[in-house]
Amino acid sequence: PLTPRLLLKVVASQLDKYVISLVGTLGGVGVYTIGQKIARMAFNFSTALENVFTPQTYERMFRHAEGRPETVGPYLTPFAFISIGGALLIALFSEEAVRILAPAPFHEAIPIVSVLAVFYGLQFFGKQPQLIFAKKTGIISILSFVGLATNVVFMILGVRLFGTVGAAWGTLASGIVLISLHQFIGQRYYT
Repeated sequence: PLTPRLLLKVVASQLDKYVISLVGTLGGVGVYTIGQKIARMAFNFSTALENVFTPQTYERMFRHAEGRPETVGPYLTPFAFISIGGALLIALFSEEAVRILAPAPFHEAIPIVSVLAVFYGLQFFGKQPQLIFAKKTGIISILSFVGLATNVVFMILGVRLFGTVGAAWGTLASGIVLISLHQFIGQRYYT
């Protein structure tokens, strides 16, 4: 049931570069890729945290027949702060990271790293599997399609208005919309 989500995830992983090459410049694709690779450290950090909190989260949700879902939120709150804090540190030191890791032509990636690091930090809230446990996998596929469509629209607008940096802003804007929808619908079906 999650196959459409996985296929859309594969498409979405390269879509940003494709949109930039169509609407922006080919050189912008390289700059964006460098910025994305550095900013992705925030997502990797959040994923590492997920490996720490997931077992306790599942225990709190399912250990007893009735579960203890009311304890999940307070348990995850410090991990959310740590995850977003790590992303904000990457955003804060994006200039130094890009200047150390990339040659001068790629220094245009500095604002891209900052924006995408915030986006990847917010992905913490998209890692919660409420809809899977509520057996609403069809909704997950619909949300994935909506997320992809929203991302395309925001990225095209962003690239046309602000160039390569606009793709990062478009990704952040569509991510906020999708994560908000996912959380709202997930909480509705889980509780």
